[in-house]
Amino acid sequence: MDDEPTRTMRTDIVLSPFDSDPGEFVAAAQIADGGGFDGVYTFDHFSGSVAGHDWSRDPFVLLGAAAAATTRVRIGVLVANMANRHPAQLALASNTLQALASPDRVICGIGAGAGPGSKFAVEQEMVGATLADAATRRAQLVDTIAELRSIWAGTSVVRNVVDGTPPPKVIVGASSRATV
Repeated sequence: MDDEPTRTMRTDIVLSPFDSDPGEFVAAAQIADGGGFDGVYTFDHFSGSVAGHDWSRDPFVLLGAAAAATTRVRIGVLVANMANRHPAQLALASNTLQALASPDRVICGIGAGAGPGSKFAVEQEMVGATLADAATRRAQLVDTIAELRSIWAGTSVVRNVVDGTPPPKVIVGASSRATV
């Protein structure tokens, strides 16, 4: 139909932080930037154990290096685990990426964290964190996103975290429809 909007397919790439060399990560991001990809993302895991690897790199450090070395691709984490990252820390990391890339290139991916018994629960178990049930995690995710928006708007009790740049787009990653 003529009145339907034209849809453009976007192609993003997810680069692994597990057992990775930062120089190779940045080189791959540069290839993606010049090769027609629309976005470069990485996972937010502090332990390689969740993916059968020996170790992991910090996603925001990798993305910061990639942001500084690219000019076009969107940059983001898929997805920041709100159980591991306080909203102030996530707002700060996203805002710093915006300063390195540009505000319109940064995507703030966020998720509700691992459920008890899931393969991703190993990270919380390592640090002695209590894993909440799905309903509690969904409610916490709503609160976390609201706090992020409040920090970015300057209306939170958490002050002087971001530079006033418009907030990045937020995407929610989930393993269930109920969480979305």
